[in-house]
Amino acid sequence: MINLKTLFNRRINPTYSLIFITLLIFTVSYNYVGQPINIGLDPSWQFAINYFFENDIQYGRDVLFPYGPFGFLLYPKPIGNIILITAIVTGIFKIIFIYFSLYFNRFFKNESNLFTNSFVILLTAFIAFHIRLDSLLFFLILELLLFHNTNKKSYFLIFSSFLVALLLLIKVSFGVIASLLLAAYLVLNYLSIRKIRNILLSSLVFTTTFLLIWFFLYGNLIGILDYFIALFEFSNGNSSAMTINHSNNWWAFLIYLISFISIPFVIKDKYVLLLFIIMVIPVFLYFKYAMSRLDHIGFFLIFLFQYLYIIILISKKINKESLLLLSVVFLSFSLFVSLTPYSNSVRNFISPTFIKSKFSSQFLTPNEHFEFLKNESNRLIKSQKLNPNVLSIIKSSSIDMYPWEISYVAANKLNWTPRPVFQSYISYTPYLDLKNADFFESKYAPEFLLWDKISEVKSIDNRYLLNDEPLTIYQILNHYEIVFENNQFFIFKRTLSDNLDIPKIINSKNYTWGKWIWIPIENKLNSNNILRAKINIERTIFQKIKKTFYKEFDVHIIYKFEDGSEKKYRLVVDNSKNGVWINPFHRKIHHPTIENKVVAVKLLKTKGDYFKKTFFIDWEIIKRK
Repeated sequence: MINLKTLFNRRINPTYSLIFITLLIFTVSYNYVGQPINIGLDPSWQFAINYFFENDIQYGRDVLFPYGPFGFLLYPKPIGNIILITAIVTGIFKIIFIYFSLYFNRFFKNESNLFTNSFVILLTAFIAFHIRLDSLLFFLILELLLFHNTNKKSYFLIFSSFLVALLLLIKVSFGVIASLLLAAYLVLNYLSIRKIRNILLSSLVFTTTFLLIWFFLYGNLIGILDYFIALFEFSNGNSSAMTINHSNNWWAFLIYLISFISIPFVIKDKYVLLLFIIMVIPVFLYFKYAMSRLDHIGFFLIFLFQYLYIIILISKKINKESLLLLSVVFLSFSLFVSLTPYSNSVRNFISPTFIKSKFSSQFLTPNEHFEFLKNESNRLIKSQKLNPNVLSIIKSSSIDMYPWEISYVAANKLNWTPRPVFQSYISYTPYLDLKNADFFESKYAPEFLLWDKISEVKSIDNRYLLNDEPLTIYQILNHYEIVFENNQFFIFKRTLSDNLDIPKIINSKNYTWGKWIWIPIENKLNSNNILRAKINIERTIFQKIKKTFYKEFDVHIIYKFEDGSEKKYRLVVDNSKNGVWINPFHRKIHHPTIENKVVAVKLLKTKGDYFKKTFFIDWEIIKRK
């Protein structure tokens, strides 16, 4: 039996002991990386970020997405050498993280004992089961900065700055949070030593690393500005268009908040105080992200646990009071989560410690694992195989997928030319919508468009699909026509001339929330023409503040039809100014309900949102040629 006390005894080969336990934890927690290619919204973008890396599609120039060029490391698919690359990269950084964490414990503790060491080893193993590469790199950066604070060795700052740049190229949002962590540390460091050297060194390493990796990937520095502009647009739009809103138990949250804020006052340790200060903004931003779309709340639960784990590592002593407080912090937030519709996040938090992966035990070698993923992928996407007639139409021509199902590319090895924001539901700001519209109007637009049918013309979160990206929809209808249709999809082909006239404003007026708005000239509307409402909804200052620091609730539009029936959809507020679809109303693509057209609409806001009392509508008519 391993004597833990001996292994951690500083007088008996402490480095060898740490290495041995590191490798032991890594081996026990090791899991095969990789997932099969599958059908659906999330599996589609996960396949796409792998496809982009393998086919040299450039971020910032060709595509825009919240994940970066190395995003495939989080969702590796059996494409090329991606599984192998991911296994190596993840394995290396996981070993480094485990080692540093164990060393952290030994370095910061005033005294070592069997209970403390055993407790830390168990926690480290627990973390090792859970931690994804993005979280792993973030908390490794945090550990490196705390090491730099204690011994002032520049290589810790250099390594952490390098990792921040790397994280920005994996998942942009996590990279920004890590950047703010680094910036907060550098500011405190400057205030302490009154020298700018570390700021300059870190900035130089960060910038050089980012630019060199970008140039190594693409052979140019094109697209970097758009890469970061898109980051702002995705972040800004996420707090409005992508929110999921349910009632919450704020009493449970209040217990969590009070206990969390009390950490540096109860655990009186200068390193815990430093950690708390530099982590204020990252914790807030991650919480805001999780609360904006409440189905992501489980991610914050794991993040919080890892944060509390670092506190335990750097505390000089682990006493009952500290453990009690940290337990209250975690358990109160777990209670808050369990009282939401996503209570399964708590169960999912526990399960990885007992179940590694349903695939892991089935394979003896990595090659067998890779072959399994390939075979499983082929089985899952078999239904997306196109028949010979369709393939004879497309041949090797360029093609894009709409609105979001990308698995056709994998199933048929199509010549995919993706639009910049390659899934419709996420182009939720005018900037992102315009990027797609410009693409379909340009010489780079694909020859064909495969429009995957859904039972109703509906986007995610009960949004009306034709309202998601109005500028893009106009360009698609203007430049493409249907050449094939079956029960599963349409094939659109690019036309030689425009199909639509330039939109024309026929009426403009202010309207009020919650009242029916009758459609102008409804009896004169030619069924061949398109009527849209360009709705300009303005936020009050308070609403802007609320959206920035928390989130925006749902805004809905209710359509009233000639037969008196009604249909309610969620609106994307920022894109509504570009054109909300009115008539002819489509319940299914290419099957407009001409005989039952929209006669009135009503806009509803949710209690707790503070938009201006009136909104302005430009009624827009688009004639078909």
